[in-house]
This record gives sequence, structure tokens and C-alpha cells, in this order.
Amino acid sequence: MKIIFSSPFPPLWSKGVSEIASLLDAKVVYIGDLLRAEVKSNSLLGEEIKTVFDSGQILKPDLVSELLSQRFFNDSDNKILVNYPNNKTQSESLAKFVKNSAYRISACVVVSSDKASITKKFESQFHCMDSSHPKLETSEGNPECEICNKPMIHSYDLKNHQVTHLIDSYFDDNGALSGVSTLSRVLGLETIPFTTPKEVVNQIQGLSHENV
Repeated sequence: MKIIFSSPFPPLWSKGVSEIASLLDAKVVYIGDLLRAEVKSNSLLGEEIKTVFDSGQILKPDLVSELLSQRFFNDSDNKILVNYPNNKTQSESLAKFVKNSAYRISACVVVSSDKASITKKFESQFHCMDSSHPKLETSEGNPECEICNKPMIHSYDLKNHQVTHLIDSYFDDNGALSGVSTLSRVLGLETIPFTTPKEVVNQIQGLSHENV
């Protein structure tokens, strides 16, 4: 089983992804880890990737698709690929490679809430000045750390351009949501909105045996 999981900002949904992985007995995979592993292997593909990195250029989608065909779609293990593809071009390239793979994508899971809901998700993240203390997600305005009882602070500044860019680019016409939509359309995949890990897993397991 191969699952694509797409969200505006992976750290905020990492817990949900981990729970889905646990329920499906799946491995969570990040494209950066695959790239580093391939370069470290000193393979021809790894050398090609390293050359691109060293030159400061952007990896071509077909190069990443080739990597995925060798390291993600290479066996029958249950795996979840987080936040790739990120646009339509990457999706179209990946679709070409996946069509020839023995192990196809089972479903795409997407955080498809509106911008307002995503913004609230960022606003509800708090942390203590002591980084060793647990973080907190809450709608309370002034939460206190459960360890030291000191006031917690917002983890993300919504006035920061980088944060707003993360949200806006996700919903862009050529952003991650559009990319996953393209992938699903081309390959005839089921797109499952992220609600709760258990509900998502129930939907995945409810797919026909042929698709899974």
C-alpha cells in the first residue's frame, strides 16, 4: 500500500501522519530522506542528484520520479509519502513513472480545509520558553505550560510573510492541492480529505482490494 499525504506544513500534521502510519503499519517517508540516501549510496542516480545539488540548481521532476520509482515504489511495503508532489508538473511526471510500477498509489490523503481553518491551526500552536517542555495546540488565548506554569507563546507569527506564503501557496492554482488533484485525476485515484487518523484509515481500508 502506497499513500500520498499532502498538507500546508508537515510539522503541524506530523502527529496525524504518525497515527495513520501506526494504524496501517506503514513507514512514513520524506523526499529529503530519500534524496540523501540515494546520494550516500554513490549510485549513478545519486551522483546525478549530487551534481544538481552542488550546482545549486533545482531537481527536475523526472529525476525525483526516478528516485521514487527505485526507493518508494520498489516493494510491497506499506509507505506514506509526505508532501510530494507539490505542483502539477511534479504530479504529471510522477504519474508517468507510477503507471509502469508494480506497486501503485492506493490513495491520496489531503488537508483540504479552507484557508481560515488552516490559519486557525497555525494560531493554535503554542510553546514554552523552555524548549524541553511539551508544545500545546489549543484555542485558549493565554495558555500556561503544564510543567512550569509559565505563560506559553505563539509558535507562529501570522504576520510573518513566510507563514502566509505557506498557506497561500498550498491553495495556489499550481500548488500542492492542485498537484495532488492532477495526480488523482490522471491515475484514477481516491482522494481522501484528512479528518481524523482513524476516519482516514477506515476510508483507505474501505477501498476495493484491487485499488489497495
